[in-house]
Amino acid sequence: MEPRPAGHSLAGMGVSDSSAIAGSVADGRRRGVTARPLAWRPARLLWGPWVAIRGRWLDFLIAGGVDPARSAALTLRARRLTSRAEVVALARAVDRVLSDDHRHRRRGSLAIRAELDCVEAARDQLEAISGVLHDGSLVYARGVALTGSLLRDPQSPLFHRRRADAAAATAERALRALLGHI
Repeated sequence: MEPRPAGHSLAGMGVSDSSAIAGSVADGRRRGVTARPLAWRPARLLWGPWVAIRGRWLDFLIAGGVDPARSAALTLRARRLTSRAEVVALARAVDRVLSDDHRHRRRGSLAIRAELDCVEAARDQLEAISGVLHDGSLVYARGVALTGSLLRDPQSPLFHRRRADAAAATAERALRALLGHI
């Protein structure tokens, strides 16, 4: 087999450099030809509901260190995790955990509350997490996923009285991940 010249797919069409492609795309748009293949858009639209259904599983993968660039679903979930609305909601959840007090709990509520001992052990880290989330600065998807699992997972050390030291270590890890240090 003979080696193909660079740009072999363009050479057969009489195009010698990539600057001609930009002109042809613009010309093609005038004639009603789209720049992206039509199959791209429906495939992307189908990921949205699947990501919404499997969000917690994808959060678990991202928190575990799986690179979001490995799949379209992970990329979409990482994008949603770092959206402003999600970050603000997570900041409010952290603030609720910090301000929660046993005296003000409603009777009959099915909500699982964090243990006060664990919150006190991790207070410095949780306040730093809250500050980063309220700051509006860049946050990383892994840190958002770790913080979310710390607050929402009933197996989290935040909900077990005897694991106060683990709660502080987990909150520290989430803080470092939010800032992109791990």
